[in-house]
Amino acid sequence: SAMAADFTRDVAPLLKKCTGCHGAAAQTSGLRLDNAADALRGGYSGPAIRPGDPAGSKMIELIESGKMPPAGAKLTRAEIDVLKAWIAEGAKFP
Repeated sequence: SAMAADFTRDVAPLLKKCTGCHGAAAQTSGLRLDNAADALRGGYSGPAIRPGDPAGSKMIELIESGKMPPAGAKLTRAEIDVLKAWIAEGAKFP
């Protein structure tokens, strides 16, 4: 589809905004987003990403509500739409 999100070009730079707290060095709330297995398993409160279901994905809920990221620039509507498209397409990692 025209909304297809390219992981390397579109999604990875957005996830980099998350991996300071949810990456190799720190896994706040038990969530790690820098690899597929950990990202899809989720954190202490369950899955953050539900492949195929952006509306049911906690990651989207927290970003749209403005709770994430807690510091620094919030994601733009266009950036959120990229993440939603990626999740809708199955949240595939390369």
